[in-house]
Amino acid sequence: MKVLFLLCVLFFSAISQAEERTEIILANDSDILIQKFDSDGKTLLIWVPSEYGIRSGSIPFAYSVQYEGVDVWMVDLHQTYMVPTGRKGYEEFEHEDLYQLIEYAQKQGWKKIFIGGDNRAAGLALKAARQWQLNNPKSQALKGLVFFHPHLVDGYTEIGDKARYITIANETNLPFYLIQPEYSTKYMRSKELIAELEKGGSQVFFHPLKGLNGGYYLRPDEDLNDVNIKAKAKAGALVSSALKLLAVMPYPKAAAPKVVVAAKTEIKRAGYKLKEMTPVAAAPLKIKDEEGRVFNLDDLKGKVVLVNFWATWCGPCVEEIPSLVRLGKKMEGKPFKVVTVDIGETKEHVTQFLKMLKIEPNFKVLFDTDGQAAKDWKIYAYPSNYILGKNHKVRYAFRGALEWDNADTIGVIERLIAE
Repeated sequence: MKVLFLLCVLFFSAISQAEERTEIILANDSDILIQKFDSDGKTLLIWVPSEYGIRSGSIPFAYSVQYEGVDVWMVDLHQTYMVPTGRKGYEEFEHEDLYQLIEYAQKQGWKKIFIGGDNRAAGLALKAARQWQLNNPKSQALKGLVFFHPHLVDGYTEIGDKARYITIANETNLPFYLIQPEYSTKYMRSKELIAELEKGGSQVFFHPLKGLNGGYYLRPDEDLNDVNIKAKAKAGALVSSALKLLAVMPYPKAAAPKVVVAAKTEIKRAGYKLKEMTPVAAAPLKIKDEEGRVFNLDDLKGKVVLVNFWATWCGPCVEEIPSLVRLGKKMEGKPFKVVTVDIGETKEHVTQFLKMLKIEPNFKVLFDTDGQAAKDWKIYAYPSNYILGKNHKVRYAFRGALEWDNADTIGVIERLIAE
């Protein structure tokens, strides 16, 4: 037992010494901060964290990848640029610096380089990779990219609109390994994203993770269930296997062609008021309800209907449920109905979840198990909500959570009832 304890101490001591925080001076005279996790010196993964930067779970994750024999350089862009974490941080970062880091790695002798990361880091990484391809047409050192739930949507997508993807999604042809946990807003849009990446010629490998939460590999164990904790322990092995696959893929002869698109009109968020919509017929909604019967939205013609898309793993969705119950009580006896659509989860799971919350729903619960309804209704964020007039034309919409029993919202509903 003492020998085993000593070996464990020596092992973790060696691992901790393998982490090194360093500043690299790049060829363009800028500097970039990275944390190095040295391994066997054969395979390098340049890891670009999301808009939330290096988190408490980032270091254990890097260790798990290092343990698989992969050297990891975790890029600390937020400290490099001295900007706070959050979505706006990535507006400050230049892909030129990430490109220069790839150049630096190649000059250091690395022959198998990969870029990885999560969420909004994907766009920056793709731009750097494309620039590297253009400037190094004869080199095959940069083997591909591996990302957890990449965010490549261009700006803000207003509710009811179809998302537009940033052009770099169509301008890459390096092999791309997409890891997508099921309980994430991006899961149901995986095929759509894959199609965008394939337009430039990229070979995309899709690895869905059923039953896992987005960001599971970075979260503390106390926030995870047993399924997520077990998967978290294997995150390094998952990334390592992805790199091995990317390494043997045929290499593109040249970078993908540049895409020319029309200028995009910037969309501003609607704030915390219902968005009035141009009246159009609502998409079909014909799926099973909590009793296992097929529900048809058409059967509610003549009633004003609030259609709410949600999931149990979505915090804001759960927070607004009590207000939906209160709204239903206030509108009792009137031609009004709340219909909630759970996306991608089972009836048994949702029923148990509502019991755990001690909520007796007075609204209809539907189950969009394959995500088709979410696609038909152009859902890109949870929760998303539509209010239909009595003729079932979409009249108002709201992206995000709301206190649904507030006076303004009730006033809107009552005006629609009176029409």
